[in-house]
Amino acid sequence: MNSENSDQTPNSSLSNKLVALTKEKAWALIAGLLGSSVLAYLSSRFFIKFYLLEIGYPSLTYNALLDNSTVSALTFGIFTVLIGFLFAFCIAPAILRWLYAEQLHLYEDTHQKYKRLIGVFLSVCLLSPLFILIPEQYDLLFDTKYLIYSIFTSSFLFIFFLLKTWGETGTEAKFKLLLNGFMFGGVSFLAFYPFLILISALNYYDTPSSFAYFITVVTWIAYSIFNGLRVVSQEIFQYFIDISIGMLVLLEIIILSSNTVKVPVAEFVGIKDAEAQIYELSQTDYERLNQKIIKFWNIGITCNADDNCIIISADYDKNCIEDCKNPVYLHGQIIFRDLTNAILCPPNYKFGKAMNDQCLLIEQSTIKPTSQTIESLKENSHIDVNSFVLD
Repeated sequence: MNSENSDQTPNSSLSNKLVALTKEKAWALIAGLLGSSVLAYLSSRFFIKFYLLEIGYPSLTYNALLDNSTVSALTFGIFTVLIGFLFAFCIAPAILRWLYAEQLHLYEDTHQKYKRLIGVFLSVCLLSPLFILIPEQYDLLFDTKYLIYSIFTSSFLFIFFLLKTWGETGTEAKFKLLLNGFMFGGVSFLAFYPFLILISALNYYDTPSSFAYFITVVTWIAYSIFNGLRVVSQEIFQYFIDISIGMLVLLEIIILSSNTVKVPVAEFVGIKDAEAQIYELSQTDYERLNQKIIKFWNIGITCNADDNCIIISADYDKNCIEDCKNPVYLHGQIIFRDLTNAILCPPNYKFGKAMNDQCLLIEQSTIKPTSQTIESLKENSHIDVNSFVLD
């Protein structure tokens, strides 16, 4: 019997340790899940509160906070946008240095000889999209926002390496250099795309602060030069610098314009339309809504269906008085929606440009999204389109 008990003792001890370890890990997992759930809930509720304050509907805060249908979507949107910013300012610069150094053995001599000039060239490439700030009053043949793509000029650096090592490299090595160059330009673009979002956020205001523009330009220049010169450096501490810069830039962007984060999150999860859409509602509901539209949307005279008109409604039967079943197609922009309410604004609504007093609060169930466009409605011979000018 003693021998049998002694044989079971080690097994019992091991079993007890496994049970204790399992319990410990289970409690840690539960605590982690609870902590992340609380963080997700709080972040989504704070977002809703400040977003409603921004669009001029703070009185909806109570109802919106009680509606938990937006928690998961907003949590996903908030963390996606924040991770995107941190990727651009932390991870992307590290990837650029890795892409530069991956085939460094092929152009080591060129790297040593032109190290400073390479850093200057990359800084200029990263600076080039600054021309996006050209004032809108200059009549250019293209939209200045497309100047952001000039950042792909950084890929030419690898074509330079390819030409310098043409006679010393095989076909496979040449292909890898070209591939690295293509990816280098793509990652450079991703690293600076948040600046384009920041410029858009500054343009939400009719008269953006000159100080905000100054800070943006100075940050862009400093970030471009700093990263351009650091690409050729391979020290480990550079990666810690990336993390510090990413956190500081993100904090600065939020301070300069919180809309830089609010608007992408709202559009990403769908509580706000990125642009005006065609919605369907019953004619009975439209009759009630139309009275408010006439009062608050600043409707001007009816105009011909040309390019200068902004469509308001289609297939509207003026002879119908009540219980009309035919649908009406309305052109508008929703800037907030949940399961209960929706805030409908004119199709020419510009976020943050003092147009909040033109928006209307409606029941979410009365309006339905469609895949129609202004062009498709105008071309449909079975639909009568009413176009108006909005002041």
